[in-house]
Amino acid sequence: MDAEDVYWNMRIKCGGVPIGTIEWYKEGYPKFGLSNLSYAKSGLSTSKTSMIIQDDKAIHIDVSSSSSGTAHSVLIGGITIYSDHAIYTIYDCNKTQKCYQYVSDKAMSDYKYFVYNASSSRTYDNWYVTVY
Repeated sequence: MDAEDVYWNMRIKCGGVPIGTIEWYKEGYPKFGLSNLSYAKSGLSTSKTSMIIQDDKAIHIDVSSSSSGTAHSVLIGGITIYSDHAIYTIYDCNKTQKCYQYVSDKAMSDYKYFVYNASSSRTYDNWYVTVY
């Protein structure tokens, strides 16, 4: 399924317009056979992200822009950690190829500094939901 398929299936199965909240995710993921997930109203440190990725799980995150208020969902599917930064492999439904996002040393320990640069005109600097 692609992002549009998930949207319409959620709309049919749950009734109403699906919105990116933990309540909708808790309702929706089990309807697609995904259970025993963890939900957080925050981001994760790089070390926690790495532990989850090493456990063969992708991480669904919701991010928003503090300047425009727009929000977006992506998956973190990989991570490479260096001494002073990390590179996250991001799967974005708006892109045909995976993306690589530089994560600063400051953001490695504090998710509040995480920034996802979706494009030259769209930057998300607020990681506010995590599902894994």
